[in-house]
Formats: sequence, C-alpha cells, structure tokens
Amino acid sequence: MSFRGTVANGTIVLDNGVQLPNGARVEVVVKSEQADSESSLGGLLE
Repeated sequence: MSFRGTVANGTIVLDNGVQLPNGARVEVVVKSEQADSESSLGGLLE
C-alpha cells in the first residue's frame, strides 16, 4: 500500500488524514515536484 504526503516541520503528514499505527515500518521515497508534474495527466497536457 502507498500513501502521499508532505513534510511539515520535519514530520511527514499523510494526505486525507491517513494515520498509521505507532511502530509501523515505512519506506520513504522523496519525489521532486518536477517528476510529480511530468508523471501526472496535467503535466502531460501542458
């Protein structure tokens, strides 16, 4: 399963209020803004 979010004050805040249980192991992959827009439909249409 995967979720999107934003770093705020050094903490990852997941979109749509998603919360994970304490102790959950996660893998974080940092994506650049450019890569996100290029892979989205909006980026393809520009």
